Amino acid sequence: STSYLSQTFSTYMKTGLMDYVKQKKIQLAQQLIVDEHIHPTEACKRLGFDEYSTFYRLYKKYVHELPSDGK
Repeated sequence: STSYLSQTFSTYMKTGLMDYVKQKKIQLAQQLIVDEHIHPTEACKRLGFDEYSTFYRLYKKYVHELPSDGK
């Protein structure tokens, strides 16, 4: 079940499943922005974020800088 998967993942990884997925997506976004010079709004779209504000908030939370600072 989904709750079993989430609980097992949290036990072994010491973080929640959705938080882990968000972190990985933001790490990929950082690579796109910094290494491949993709505009932050394009990285946001490519990674499936519905709202740029959500992407912006998570980027700032995990990377500790603004998405536009990577360019």
